[in-house]
Amino acid sequence: MTSFDELVWTMALAAAPGMGPVLFKKAAESFADAGSMAAAAEGGHAAFRGALREKVRDLKKGPYSAAAAEEAVRAQKNGVRIVGWFDAEYPAELKEIYDPPAFFYVRGDLPSARERKIAVVGSRSASHYGIK
Repeated sequence: MTSFDELVWTMALAAAPGMGPVLFKKAAESFADAGSMAAAAEGGHAAFRGALREKVRDLKKGPYSAAAAEEAVRAQKNGVRIVGWFDAEYPAELKEIYDPPAFFYVRGDLPSARERKIAVVGSRSASHYGIK
């Protein structure tokens, strides 16, 4: 599986209905890469239970993989990198928070492990509380 395929699977798995950041983290910590995580989901691994298992199994047939591939290509065309959970450059500190993102967008260079970091986080549909 190429690094592009790995990224697309990471993005598609993260977009699966019922797969939030906490569940993604819990499942991802059991696997070395997105390909083995996807294969395990399709095979009925215990990390994927009930309705979520069915939804993840449908990723290859559903719109999630195609939408993820389109998003990855669009980002690349605009000079933006997408760093996925399984990428070597995904910050270890970020994986330690309760609900880390499965992937994030980067323009420029990521800071080294010793440098201070800051992130700008936004939402497409902010809550009333978030707008305040």
